[in-house]
Amino acid sequence: MTLVRLTETGQDAVEARTRISESDVVRGILALDATDQTTLAELLERVVASQSEQDGAAASDVSDESELAAIAAREVQANR
Repeated sequence: MTLVRLTETGQDAVEARTRISESDVVRGILALDATDQTTLAELLERVVASQSEQDGAAASDVSDESELAAIAAREVQANR
């Protein structure tokens, strides 16, 4: 028998996804039509990239807000 469990990083990712997927904002995003979801995802990706460039930060140094925006963008794209 092999015991398998999530790493701390994996658990954090699951918790972040749960917080985001249960939010009113995501429900509103998912209510958008596919074209508007695509437009929003592209805009969020540009915002995250712009913040990272302005801060001169590596991908792992991006702020929590930017990380949440990136997760939201991926969720929108995954639900298209």
